[in-house]
Amino acid sequence: MIDMVFFIENSKKYYILKSLDGNHYKIVKKIFNQFNTGYKRGDNKIDIDEEFLLSIYKESQLLDAYNSVLKIIYKRRKTLFQVQCYLLKKGFNKEIIEETIQKLKEEGFIDDLDYIEDFIRYQKEEKLVSRISLKRKLIYKLGKNFEDEKYNNYSINGILEKIYPLSDEVEVGLKLLEKHKYLSKLRELNNKKNQDIEKEKLENISDIKKEIIEEIKKYLKSKGFNFNNITKILNYLKI
Repeated sequence: MIDMVFFIENSKKYYILKSLDGNHYKIVKKIFNQFNTGYKRGDNKIDIDEEFLLSIYKESQLLDAYNSVLKIIYKRRKTLFQVQCYLLKKGFNKEIIEETIQKLKEEGFIDDLDYIEDFIRYQKEEKLVSRISLKRKLIYKLGKNFEDEKYNNYSINGILEKIYPLSDEVEVGLKLLEKHKYLSKLRELNNKKNQDIEKEKLENISDIKKEIIEEIKKYLKSKGFNFNNITKILNYLKI
């Protein structure tokens, strides 16, 4: 089928074309000019086979999608799920998204396993988050069904257990308490308690200490720390 196409806009980067049936096609000039369309500079319309036009449009869409993702990836790494969401919001169809993602994976721009491992280490060592909080954050990176997925044949729980086993939460929790001054408060109270002070003041110190302990329990619980590990942390502090 031969369809007459009108050039309705000639921007710096794109040709924007309109077919007789009213469809619009935004095509990257670099791609359009690679094909023998019979277009000459200054033309405001061309006769072109519809199937041929659609093949040109697809190549343009692939280039646009690819370059769009590179722009955001150069600023910050993204997971496959994040790239899918981004391209959907940009209006690309399923076929373009799948082919673009496949190319990005082949070129090493998308590597979920590597991303997950780095993310877990950073959250554990720098942000001092619990395993539950870390999993909540992974939902936004990998999608709500991330626990059912495989990443280079590894489950998310397998990766997590390797890098951040449950037993490590005790050390992470202690570092978090140190960071937020809870431990320094307890040390200060213990030092006062060891001094030769009046019984009334000593009882007051004990009451303050109990309040801090309750604060610690609530704080660690709000951060998603495992109950058994909270108990271990308090036992470690000998309180």
